[in-house]
Amino acid sequence: MSTSPNSASTKSAAQIFADAYWASQPTPVQALRALASPDRITLAMELAQQGFVIDVPIMVGLAVTGDQMDPLECMTIRQVDGLSWVPSALQPSIGFLPGGGNAPYNPYDPLHPPAGAIKVSTSLADYPPFAAPAPIVAPANNVVGPLAFGSLYAPGPGAMNNGQPTVKNGQQVTQNGQTFTARVVMGLMGWSVSFTLNS
Repeated sequence: MSTSPNSASTKSAAQIFADAYWASQPTPVQALRALASPDRITLAMELAQQGFVIDVPIMVGLAVTGDQMDPLECMTIRQVDGLSWVPSALQPSIGFLPGGGNAPYNPYDPLHPPAGAIKVSTSLADYPPFAAPAPIVAPANNVVGPLAFGSLYAPGPGAMNNGQPTVKNGQQVTQNGQTFTARVVMGLMGWSVSFTLNS
């Protein structure tokens, strides 16, 4: 029996790691792998603003070339540099300056990464396949409101509680026998919630 070019037996360690790395990301983030710049940059910024963890060199690309870095190579370089975590997009840089001035991460604490930081690892065990959260059953106060237009639904009375969303961005919600995807965004006027009917 012949082996196809894409079979696991013909893939390099870097290809196997890259596939595992990308498969471990949430579905919206996985889309960055196939996009070209500038679409990749635009989507990455939108996802970061929605709260997704974006690893800029790997998912977006290097400032000099615009090319995405190989995940295994990037993580290996970070390990060689003694890093156990790095900041994600929208977090301050850990740029090491003379005298240790790298606020707010001053000094760099390898044992206590801030929330939203990216773990530095070359172990495949740290990149399990992404599993979407199970749909939730709507509470007595409906989370999904009436149809606004197209396939976009307004939030119901249960979508917010004390000014905070009761659902997460990308969360699947089942209500009245239909499944919806929540879209939660922080804007200038605070949180907004809407839903798209899944086909």
